[in-house]
Amino acid sequence: MNLNKKLKGFPHIHYVNLDNRVDRREYMERQFDYMKLPHTRISASKFLASRLDEWAPQYVIGKVTGIPAYALGNSITHLEFMKTWLETTTDPHLLMMEDDYDLSLFEYWNFDWNYLMNRVPFDWDCIQLGYESDEFLPFFLHPKLRHTYFGPVLMTRDYVEKILDLHTYNGKYRFDMILSSKKFKGCATTVDYFIAHTGRTYCIPLITTNINSPSTEFALDIPRTHHEKSKHAYYYWWMKKHRSFTLDEFFTYGKKNDNKMIISTSG
Repeated sequence: MNLNKKLKGFPHIHYVNLDNRVDRREYMERQFDYMKLPHTRISASKFLASRLDEWAPQYVIGKVTGIPAYALGNSITHLEFMKTWLETTTDPHLLMMEDDYDLSLFEYWNFDWNYLMNRVPFDWDCIQLGYESDEFLPFFLHPKLRHTYFGPVLMTRDYVEKILDLHTYNGKYRFDMILSSKKFKGCATTVDYFIAHTGRTYCIPLITTNINSPSTEFALDIPRTHHEKSKHAYYYWWMKKHRSFTLDEFFTYGKKNDNKMIISTSG
């Protein structure tokens, strides 16, 4: 199937990128240009951890504990853009991602974007288009699991409004809500939690990470085995294993053969 036809209707991509990470910006732009995908860069440099004392009093309610300053800055960056997006567009969906994603496996899809959107459950608030895990990865559409990490997300307009309603008070952002997840210990602070866990989120394995570039403001990446294993699992699935299953199986969960469509990333 022609790639342009396959991606017809793909939503406008908004990706987050630090100003000084030109390498990551160029990496993403090359992919977008090759696939002719509309995109907008979101600067992540306004809320740097090194300048926390400057922006936190203006944007954050109270003192937020239990999260690194760079992660808090990332949360504010996302929330600020969501607010701008709501105020300046009428788009029904918002697609956001970081600047370290590998889109090359789109070439191996045996369906197009419109087919995908016609197969997602009717009650979705958020579709996570990629994820990693240090346990296992389901290679089929499924509800968000406790052990999978964050990834590119497609959100409905109503869901974006809900997230902002939960986190905004008197023009600032609050992170003191009590949430139920034991994994995150009640924290509503990180994008990993508040985007993926405060609505009806489904996950589908379409996009994996570029593991060859540091990801933090301080380039403090420590090699994460699960990132590498997850990427290898994605490539194995899309280049070899997905041909053994039907589209109905890929877009359905709770099947008798779910276990045959899972790849371990532990050990």
